[in-house]
Amino acid sequence: MGLEMSEAENIFEVERDLQEKLSNKYKHFKTNRTEFEFYSKKVQIQTKIYEEYLEISEEEAKKVFKILCTKLIEICQTYNIPYGHSNILILTDDEINRGLQVGAQHENGSYWKYIFIPSIDLKLPFAFWNYTFLHELGHCWIHAQYDILFIREVFTDLISICALKEIVPSDKKLYRDIVKTRSYIGGDDFKNYFGDKLQQHILLNPESLLIEFINTV
Repeated sequence: MGLEMSEAENIFEVERDLQEKLSNKYKHFKTNRTEFEFYSKKVQIQTKIYEEYLEISEEEAKKVFKILCTKLIEICQTYNIPYGHSNILILTDDEINRGLQVGAQHENGSYWKYIFIPSIDLKLPFAFWNYTFLHELGHCWIHAQYDILFIREVFTDLISICALKEIVPSDKKLYRDIVKTRSYIGGDDFKNYFGDKLQQHILLNPESLLIEFINTV
């Protein structure tokens, strides 16, 4: 799609280094958490997230995260995108400034994905961290495989943006602000490679490119 493999590797090299650092840091991490079941898997939320940052109740936190999980799966079902489920632990860390996810094998043999939402997102209107969570959850649950990292990110972006549109209408300024500042598609790198006109079309109608990805990439 116009981006060479070496360039994509450079874009995400820092992210991979940070993932490794977080994986080591949280290998034996213990924290207060709440949980709910989703398709027979566990989704756990660090209590710090909803008590200190979101300032909502435990039940409200479970409800909003369950809605987000459901929205992502509904998009996958609508477009026949292969997906699966893994146990999820949702954390925040002051050392990061963007969402990330890492895999972890627990002592009992169970496999988990840790999703990190940066504290800066948790201090903004809910829809900002909603998008961050959707994108990282997409990396955890979507099974479509693309060898080029940038294409993988764009594909995950498209699914996350489609899910976001179910929460924030695309004609709202909040929607545009989130996609511009939190997605690869809305960023300057994407615009420089593919042009402003295509970028604006995709932001308003991400479903069109998602269908094209599914059919041709």
